[in-house]
Amino acid sequence: MTEVSVVVPVFNAGPYLKWAVDSLLAQGLAGLEIVVVDDGSTDGGIAAVERLPVRVVRQKNKGEAAARNAGVRASTAPFVTFLDADDIMVPGGLSARLDFLIAHPGESSAGGLPSRLIDERGMAAGEVFGRMSAKYSFPFRLSGSFYREGGFFPVSCSLYLYRREVFERVGLYDEALTAAPDCDFHFRLLKAASIPILPVPVFDRRIHGANLSLAGAGTRALSFRPEIIDAVREINRRHGYDPEEITPWELEYL
Repeated sequence: MTEVSVVVPVFNAGPYLKWAVDSLLAQGLAGLEIVVVDDGSTDGGIAAVERLPVRVVRQKNKGEAAARNAGVRASTAPFVTFLDADDIMVPGGLSARLDFLIAHPGESSAGGLPSRLIDERGMAAGEVFGRMSAKYSFPFRLSGSFYREGGFFPVSCSLYLYRREVFERVGLYDEALTAAPDCDFHFRLLKAASIPILPVPVFDRRIHGANLSLAGAGTRALSFRPEIIDAVREINRRHGYDPEEITPWELEYL
C-alpha cells in the first residue's frame, strides 16, 4: 500500500537529480511513491533516474507551480510532500512526519527543520538544524498570527508533509505566479489550519549558484534574486503580511 508520495519537480537539474532520488529510496519506506516531474528539461539529466523505481511525468516547460501541481495530480498516496531536485532528504526525514500524522488524524500537515546547507559536491556549507532548533520552544506550531506578528519560519514546501485533502481544501499551487508559489500556498494553508513543527531534520538544502530563487553561492553575498523579492512582497501583501525584510533564511547559516 502506498503511504506517502514525494513529488520531485525537475528543470535542468541533471547533476543533482539522482542524488535527490537516491536519498528518497534510502528512506527505507515500503509505501513510498516517487513522482519525478520533468518540466521540459533540455540537459538530458532525467535519464539518470529512468531505470530507478520512480514515476516520471513529462511536460513542456510551464514553471515551478505547474510542475508541482502535475506531480500532485499524478501521485496516489494519502500523504504528499516535495523535494527539489537539487536537495537531499536526510535519513528519517520522512518517517517522523508520517508517523506523527498517522497518530494525529486531526492534523492536516506536519513540518520539520532544515538539516544542513550543502554545496555542489554535497559537502556541508553550514549547519542549520541545531541552531534553528534553539530558536523555538517545542512543540512549536505555525499560524498566520505568527507571521503577522513578525515571526519567521521557512515556507519551503520540502519541510512539510501534507494530507492529500489539503490540496482539495485550499487548492493547488497558483500557476499564475512565476516566482515563490510555495509562499502563497503556505499562507493559504495557514488560513485553514495551523501547522505543528517537529524538532526533526528533514532535508539538506543545496546552494550551488544556479538556484531558482538565490543569487550567489556559499558567500555572505547570498541574496534573493530581485524578481523573487518583488514576488514575495506581493504575496505577503495578498495575505495581509508586511515583513520589514525579505532575505533568504539560508544566509544566516553560511
